[in-house]
Amino acid sequence: MAQMQTVEDVIAQLDLITERPGFQSAGVLVSAALTPGDTAAMPISVRAMYCGSTQQARSRAEYGSVCLVEEWLPGRRIVSWLERALRGHLVVDGLQARTSFSGACADYVTTTKWSRTGWSEFFIRCTVRAEALQLGNGPVIRAGLPPYQDVATAANDWVFGLQPSQPINSIVHDRELAVLVPDMRARVLSGQWRRSQLTVNVETRHGSQLELQAIFVGSRIERERRVAVSQQSIHIDVPVDARGVRVFLVTGDSLLSDVEFTRREPAFGLEKERQLASVQATQDLDAGEGQFVEFKPFVRKADAKETEFVETVIAFANSGGGRLYVGVTDRGEVQGDAELRKCSGCGSRDEGLKAVLGRLDELLTERLKSHPPIEKSSIELNGGTIVVVNVGAATRLPCSTHGNDIFVRTGATNRRPETEYELRRLLSPRNP
Repeated sequence: MAQMQTVEDVIAQLDLITERPGFQSAGVLVSAALTPGDTAAMPISVRAMYCGSTQQARSRAEYGSVCLVEEWLPGRRIVSWLERALRGHLVVDGLQARTSFSGACADYVTTTKWSRTGWSEFFIRCTVRAEALQLGNGPVIRAGLPPYQDVATAANDWVFGLQPSQPINSIVHDRELAVLVPDMRARVLSGQWRRSQLTVNVETRHGSQLELQAIFVGSRIERERRVAVSQQSIHIDVPVDARGVRVFLVTGDSLLSDVEFTRREPAFGLEKERQLASVQATQDLDAGEGQFVEFKPFVRKADAKETEFVETVIAFANSGGGRLYVGVTDRGEVQGDAELRKCSGCGSRDEGLKAVLGRLDELLTERLKSHPPIEKSSIELNGGTIVVVNVGAATRLPCSTHGNDIFVRTGATNRRPETEYELRRLLSPRNP
């Protein structure tokens, strides 16, 4: 673990990390929990995370006891931003906070399952506040914003995506500005058991020679095995007496990934997420459209259904959220990959899926005035590919088009607000 005492040391360490072979970044997403002050806010916890693609910053959420802010810094803007932040002038989404830098340390986290970014990562922790803050233990609430059990829960959820079922009354990286730099050369993406065989899926983004090393935990039959990585999926026959497998992804003397699979854990990572999404999709398609579910077919660009897609996203955002399935008929039938290729004009399923996801991004960027939390993914279901668009509740109401068209959800229908009360609720100034 490297120790740093000056701001210059921190910047030099960051330059050293980002100049490594295979490093790629579109910019940095800064997420911060700040406590309000009379003249300037104080940092509770701050994360600056390098990202491989452009990210959409969430809208500010201001409560009485804490302000949750986020800002996207494209390209290399992070260097000048970080230097100013460590010298006392932390600014996120236009909100300024006082800092007091007293040192930093750098480390490398290789256990992908517990990393913040999903990759092994370089981690620089900068102390930016000396004194303790009296944050209180009461609930954090405000009309139109998500409630939290306490300030610690709000900060941990907003900054690091941690959502404990019970209050933990402690803040992750309290008083710190944490800089996360994913090592995106390669990683173990997912794994799945099939009886005595473990399939490990690997994602690579750099031309390094990779080796997958496996330790069979608890086995007396065979202790370890090493396999050169020549394809994305690697099948490992596991001894029958092994309790599990610890998998390392190695290049030269660098450890890029460290993940353990137990026989009680049938899936990990993206594979587990896909399985859960498939179960939810099957239930939704069987039940049909409703308050939180909508089906949309694959369509060509500029089709009228694209407008319906945008209106549904707005309606869900203004009504607590929902799930939108693209590639599904009104009757809940999966259209299939042939229709995906036809409507996208692409020759393969992968190219068609990329085109559809890109077009959905264009629609959301070009037509929405404010952006609710949205997650997009694809799953295989009933012999075809469908796109799942999870829309969260808008953090800033109302969500609307650039032409100020507002929609809400009632049952399986999108409609405009009909009553004065509905419109007043969406336009209330208490919804920041």
